[in-house]
Amino acid sequence: MKKIIATLLFTLAATAPAFAEGKGVYMGRASTGEPVYYHGARAQCGDLPRTHECWKNPMLTYTIGSDEVTAIPDCRRGVFKEVWVDGQLVERNLRPQSEAIRLVLRTACNSVR
Repeated sequence: MKKIIATLLFTLAATAPAFAEGKGVYMGRASTGEPVYYHGARAQCGDLPRTHECWKNPMLTYTIGSDEVTAIPDCRRGVFKEVWVDGQLVERNLRPQSEAIRLVLRTACNSVR
């Protein structure tokens, strides 16, 4: 029994995203090969009723390499409606190109369920 629990804990630790001090949660590598760190997500809906679509698509932040990224996902479609890098809009309706960015999207979308 102890061996099974130890194996399970090792497997979970090896596959779970790791928190890096001051960088956020390490999610893996982008398609460019740069590291991806997730910083969090929050709804920016003000006084809109909780049933409004806005509450289902949180604004999220992450970094790819040294680029600070802010994005608004469409959780239902699995895309980013808008992607901002260092304060400038760079893309609309972007589908994640790597498993690390897909994990960022899933994590953010699951945070508001």
